[in-house]
Amino acid sequence: MIDKNKVAELLDRISQAAEGSNERDDLIFELVDNYRDVKIVPFLVGLIESSNIENLDSTLVYSCHEYSIEECLNYFELWIRILIDSNYESAWAALSILSDLRDIYSQMDINRVNESYEKLKNVLNPSTETGPLIEDAIFYLEEDFFSGEQNS
Repeated sequence: MIDKNKVAELLDRISQAAEGSNERDDLIFELVDNYRDVKIVPFLVGLIESSNIENLDSTLVYSCHEYSIEECLNYFELWIRILIDSNYESAWAALSILSDLRDIYSQMDINRVNESYEKLKNVLNPSTETGPLIEDAIFYLEEDFFSGEQNS
């Protein structure tokens, strides 16, 4: 049974806790490990979107992944943005989501995929810290969506 009051209380406490603090991380883990509520992933995504993407707390990304990979599909472009613009640890977490989404990519509109694929190709620089991660994401998209097509 879902304890809506406890979920609401945790959401409030997480909102009040200092960004990147152990207290906040512990509250997030408690939330995703123990409760199910339609508000959880949108709440976590809201925290991600209101954060400085370059210094994003990877706990938020990992927590979305831990909570529900299926719900992560709705935020495909956000994971691409994190992969491109964030620190290594958060980019790694975003790539992990993209990797685990591969089984359900077929539910996506191909236009969303094309746009993200082009963004990844345009920013690819293998010599950067996240370059190899971006290469992996490009590979996933090519293999899952564009196999047999010419990609240039």
